[in-house]
Amino acid sequence: MSCEYNYDLLTTYAFYDTSFAPFIKKLQLNISHEATEGFQDDRDIIDYLYKSELSHAFNIEDITNIRFDKYLIFQSFFATNTITKCIQLLNDRDLLSCILENNKHSTSNIPNLAPIFFSYHLFFFTNLCLQDFKVTGTINELHEELILQAINELLYDK
Repeated sequence: MSCEYNYDLLTTYAFYDTSFAPFIKKLQLNISHEATEGFQDDRDIIDYLYKSELSHAFNIEDITNIRFDKYLIFQSFFATNTITKCIQLLNDRDLLSCILENNKHSTSNIPNLAPIFFSYHLFFFTNLCLQDFKVTGTINELHEELILQAINELLYDK
C-alpha cells in the first residue's frame, strides 16, 4: 500500500528561525516582523511547528518512524538531477559515508537518504522541490540552488 505526500503544505517553521532568513529573502517571501515577533529563535515553538508540519506532510501522527519507502513519488524524486546533486554534495562533505556503507547491500537507499532531506535543516527546501516536481516534473532552479546552499551552510559544520 502506498501513501500520499501532502504537496499543498506550506512549511512555516523556517520563518521563525533566523538562520533561514537569507534563504527566505532569496525566495522573496515577505514575512512581517510582527508575524514572527516574540517567537524568533524560540526553539520550543519552532520544534513544535517543524514536527507538526512534517506530520501533516506525510499525513501521519507519529513522525518517529516514517516509512519513506511507502511514498511512490520518492522513487522518481530521488532520481532527479537536483537530488542527485544534493546526494553527491552530501557525499562529498562526508555526511553520507556511514549511511551508505551500512546499507551497501540494500536495493534502495531512499529509506536511508530520505531522513536527511526531511531533517530540520532541509525539510523546508525539500518540500519546495517536491511541490515543483509534482506540478512540473522538474525542480525550479532557485529551489535547487537553495537546497544545495542549505546543505553547504546549514548542514556542513565548517
